[in-house]
Amino acid sequence: MAESKVSQKRILLVTGLAIVVALIIRVMFGHLEEIMHANSLYGIVDFELAFTGNRAGTILSHWDQAAVDAARSSLLLDFLFIPAYALAFAGITRLLTPKKSAPWHRTERWLIRGITAAALLDVLENMMLLIQLPGDVIRSMPPLIAGIAASIKFLLLAVTVVFWIAAGISRLLRKETSSPSAEP
Repeated sequence: MAESKVSQKRILLVTGLAIVVALIIRVMFGHLEEIMHANSLYGIVDFELAFTGNRAGTILSHWDQAAVDAARSSLLLDFLFIPAYALAFAGITRLLTPKKSAPWHRTERWLIRGITAAALLDVLENMMLLIQLPGDVIRSMPPLIAGIAASIKFLLLAVTVVFWIAAGISRLLRKETSSPSAEP
């Protein structure tokens, strides 16, 4: 029993730290996004989801040098953001999983694998986008690979958020059915 409490405390601590780091980095991303949007309609997510060399080229042609530099900085900063959000997502998933339910725990294990896959896909996506940033030669494969990796990453993380909602509802329902009724 004491071991699981220590484990829960560690999970809470690591998750909390990961959330704080992710939020700090997210603020930094906001500043870089402003630079990219200063003279353009395009931001980093548009670049991530370009999918084609033509679309990536269009985005790059609308960015001035400051925007290209901001995109590069954003992608490099993302390498620090990836472990932070992965640890935060895994920790939240673990903390929200109902304690005495084998099906929930099986789902949790699969989701943590999915979070790990999302983080690895994010690394691949960043590498493909960094290849495109000089903008001299726009190839077709890097934007396609980046777009597919980003789409799968976003899907895996969205499925995890849906799990959080379901786990939270399950917890609320269990509390309601296990608490004594206020009526006589």
